[in-house]
Amino acid sequence: MKIDLDNKVVLITGAGSGIGKCTARMFAECGASVIVHYRNHKEEVDSFLSELSALPGRHVSFQAELLNREEIREMFAQVEASYGRLDVLVNNAGYCPKESFLDIENESLDKTPDVNFKATFIAIHLVESDHLGITMCQGTYAAMGEDLEQVIPAFAKKKKIFFVHFRDIVGDRYKFNETFHDNGQTDMAKIVKIYQDYELDIPIRVDHVPTLAGECYRRSILARN
Repeated sequence: MKIDLDNKVVLITGAGSGIGKCTARMFAECGASVIVHYRNHKEEVDSFLSELSALPGRHVSFQAELLNREEIREMFAQVEASYGRLDVLVNNAGYCPKESFLDIENESLDKTPDVNFKATFIAIHLVESDHLGITMCQGTYAAMGEDLEQVIPAFAKKKKIFFVHFRDIVGDRYKFNETFHDNGQTDMAKIVKIYQDYELDIPIRVDHVPTLAGECYRRSILARN
């Protein structure tokens, strides 16, 4: 079934390759005007825009460094000037180290949360939309070294948390273990109180606890089914 997105304006970050490129093509096939954001490989992006030109809509590309607030602000300003609005923002851009696990350097590990978290955070604060938010995966933010008692209120006061992955760890991004919910480095009672204080009416999923001796995750799934 084809979704009718005629006259919708869609900006997709990291749309020059991979999942972002496929997503951009799908939006264009549904009639949307697509803004292809990219950081590198301009020639490949230009070739992709030539492909999109055969589809409905007005498709353009913008180059920007997502960790630079001014470049992101300028990109949104150009979208506003060219189209008059932005209907959909897809925060697709991401980074994952390409080195083998044993060869990963700290620089690559540091870049991962910068692109995957900070760039999304910046975009959320630059574009106002009731439909723009995040999944608060507590263990992930904790592993990145973020203080949950500060990060959660930052998103919660803007009503930007749509789903909570309620889990905890011991350690940091370089080495960590998942724990039971009352046995990690986070005061989970305080975290629950924060969600209550901001009156968030959102789903919370409690999982990612250690597997005990004799337990089998596959068997437990089959038993529930």
